[in-house]
Amino acid sequence: MAQHSELLSFQLAYVLSLLSDLKEREVLAHGHRVAQYAREVFKAFGIEDQNLYYVSLFLDIGKLVVPDIILYSPTKIVEEERKLSMRHTIESEKIIASIPILRRYAKFVRWHHERYNGSGFPDGLKGDEIPLEAQILGICDAYAALTEPKPQRKSYTSQEAIKILESERGIKWNPEVADKALKIFKEFKIKDKVPVDINLWEEIKRDYRPSTGRLVALYRIADAIGQIMEFDDFLNLVLESVMEAIRKPEAHYFILIPDDEGKLVVRATIGGKEEIIMGFRLPIGRGLSSYVLKSGKAIFINDVTKDKRFYPTPGDQVGSAMAVPLVFKNEILGVVVIESPEKDAFSADDFEFIKLVSATLAGALKVAKMVKMIKDLAFYDYLTKVHTFAYFEEKFREIKKLAEREGLRFSIVFMDFDNLKQINDGFGHFVGDRALEKFGLFLKENLRESDVVARYGGDEFVAMLIGASATEAKQVMERLKHLFKEEVLIVNGHKLELDFSYGISEYKVDSSELQDLIKIADSRMYMMKRKSKESSDNQ
Repeated sequence: MAQHSELLSFQLAYVLSLLSDLKEREVLAHGHRVAQYAREVFKAFGIEDQNLYYVSLFLDIGKLVVPDIILYSPTKIVEEERKLSMRHTIESEKIIASIPILRRYAKFVRWHHERYNGSGFPDGLKGDEIPLEAQILGICDAYAALTEPKPQRKSYTSQEAIKILESERGIKWNPEVADKALKIFKEFKIKDKVPVDINLWEEIKRDYRPSTGRLVALYRIADAIGQIMEFDDFLNLVLESVMEAIRKPEAHYFILIPDDEGKLVVRATIGGKEEIIMGFRLPIGRGLSSYVLKSGKAIFINDVTKDKRFYPTPGDQVGSAMAVPLVFKNEILGVVVIESPEKDAFSADDFEFIKLVSATLAGALKVAKMVKMIKDLAFYDYLTKVHTFAYFEEKFREIKKLAEREGLRFSIVFMDFDNLKQINDGFGHFVGDRALEKFGLFLKENLRESDVVARYGGDEFVAMLIGASATEAKQVMERLKHLFKEEVLIVNGHKLELDFSYGISEYKVDSSELQDLIKIADSRMYMMKRKSKESSDNQ
């Protein structure tokens, strides 16, 4: 189990590290620096928690919702823009909270910009209202930010940054936290520095400044990213915001995402014959969208009749069009398309705005994929290839609601792989791991797809047999028990005998709570073990 936990931690850290460059391209190692400083300060307070290290890597992941034009503006931002920028802690909290094994740390992320005197955000906490972990993350984030270059200013030296933070001791910073942190900042040297790249400005971000109406549209898109798990609703809200900003009600708006075959599929649409267009699959290589997907180049056409690449969507009359790729770090995730029945319908400003929106949307799409990967890691047992108990708990809540609504029956099975200790002692833990892996695969292959199987811990497994009473579940498990005894595992010429014990409880008949159902099934499993041993002793 310890090896598995370490591997899961490594994989989680790796997946999270892919997210670190989503916005702050001018400081590729910001999260890396914050995490290393924070780890040392946490140690000074006697806190050693690897998950806090992962969380501190991605304090600012919520900056995805803040448009680059505001986040990295070299000019002074106005109050409306400042409020939008300050939302990033709330969005960071939402993303971290969506990862089950990191959920309990999410408030520390939300509050790392709170200040000792109450001048911080988002909730205006002060003094001891701010958890120690959030205070530590806050001062480490501030020190790292001061010593990194920004479009608004040059970077400070370490000595200059420490002097600034010292002047804020007792004002912004808890004196005890400041004293220990500043001592570490003076002595601790960051390992494995990543080269700093401040070449982040593209021409569009130097020359284009959105109007208030378009800023509101960007704000709505940013707010929608917080609801990213409702993916299609998110895409539609983005299109509604774009439509309000472009102010061309006669136009048709689409977001196309490639499917597994490489065909572009309309995943969101507003305007036109939506019932026909929604779900439309564009033939591979046909149309402006396919060109944009392949080339990665945005296109703006005043008269589509003069462009051979144009391929009409069903039921639409089109005069002019814009198509912009959703690009994240050279990966093209989809295409945003706006078409109008009129020629010359769009301005250059419209085109620049859509490119800006697409940059923000691309990051959001990537986060959606990454969050799914992180959840998969949290819900997947690397050794046995079955789900983790965290996943099992979530599925139980879903099935319980279905049972309450539709009168569905289901049973919980608690299983114990027999004689694992003897296998480990006689042949080594590597062989024991092979045996557990074989058992996990066996359960996956022999239970129905609708059933749920997970590793409870060590040599214990749980299963949820959907639609089965306890009597029906016993019939299933007796069949599996017989089949598993026929499985073969040979080690150094020795054929290992494989078997498992089980106990069953039925939802509502025994209890409606998962922990009670598991406790009852566990107790019945040990009754089975005892009877089996007594039977064996009498032979």
